[in-house]
Amino acid sequence: MHKHHPAALAVLGLALAAAPLAANDGFFWGAGDTLRPVQSQSLRVLNEKLTLTALDKAPCYEVMFKGKAQTPDTEDEKPGEFATLGKQVVCEPRKYNEQFMPRWSAEAVYEIEALEDAPAVLFGFPVHAWHMDMGSTPIPGAVAFHTFVGKTELRPTELKWLDGVGAKQDKKVLGYTWTASFKKGGRYTLRTVYDFGVDTSNSFYSDREYASGETPWFKLKTDQMFGADRMIYYLTPLKQWASPPPASVTAVVTMPKGIPMEFAVPVRSKPVCIGERSLFYELHGKFPDQDLEVSYPMRIPGLKLDTAKDWEAWMRSLGGPQVEMNCALLARLKKEAGPALQAVLAARRCRQSCAAKP
Repeated sequence: MHKHHPAALAVLGLALAAAPLAANDGFFWGAGDTLRPVQSQSLRVLNEKLTLTALDKAPCYEVMFKGKAQTPDTEDEKPGEFATLGKQVVCEPRKYNEQFMPRWSAEAVYEIEALEDAPAVLFGFPVHAWHMDMGSTPIPGAVAFHTFVGKTELRPTELKWLDGVGAKQDKKVLGYTWTASFKKGGRYTLRTVYDFGVDTSNSFYSDREYASGETPWFKLKTDQMFGADRMIYYLTPLKQWASPPPASVTAVVTMPKGIPMEFAVPVRSKPVCIGERSLFYELHGKFPDQDLEVSYPMRIPGLKLDTAKDWEAWMRSLGGPQVEMNCALLARLKKEAGPALQAVLAARRCRQSCAAKP
């Protein structure tokens, strides 16, 4: 392991701070993020394949503070302290703020090229943190982090503070760093895997759980309030790699079991195809200018997407009627649709698989 220069870590801290901290009326448990090189423009991403999957049987991990299984004392917090995560434990709902339950898994595969010899390139990965009620000591919102070059697993540093400031100019950034070397002209596969938490809210709010002007169809259909989960993955830091941009960036977001696809709400980045359980994203020849965020109800309200008005609202949430759709999903929606919507769906084409090229 190479010793990291303080100035380089300062740049890393400032770079990681570009990812905003989530704030809402519920509870922020974490987010996914992008691997990035620091102070190096010698590596470019040829393509990235991202797989984000809801954990249907989410585990729980004990919170460790000062070497013990305990939560930070909000009455005696000190600057610079942070908690870590320990072993997996039995989930106890009454201890929701004393345990960490990741709700999503991430696998990011980067095919990269070295534009020149690049010895001991410093890499960084930010860990978005959550806090106890009324507390300020950060607790990691990601767990089981592993990183690979080819088939070789690298050993990052222990979780630590990275020099620099946070998005609000008053918070430092927690994260991992490590180094790897590359030869000019070489092509390499980098991979990161980990589990991370969600952002929760007591309802769906404009410009957070959904984009302005794109109120979800089920919110328009009822006055009842229901809690929302929001999966956040910061994709825009891919811009910190060298140009030219990747030939392709693809992502597959697989929703939790029990959440029908019509209740999935892509916030800003919009999918190109909707499968039976997954949203499929594609970007070609440019760096991402939007992060990946998908909201969905904590519980499914007793509502059906069964009118033409519902369909129009859902299409707005998905980015427009040009979005493609899996044939099995379309067949299910036809069965549940009212007469007016059935007429609309009868004219719609579909794909046997979103994963296969049309």
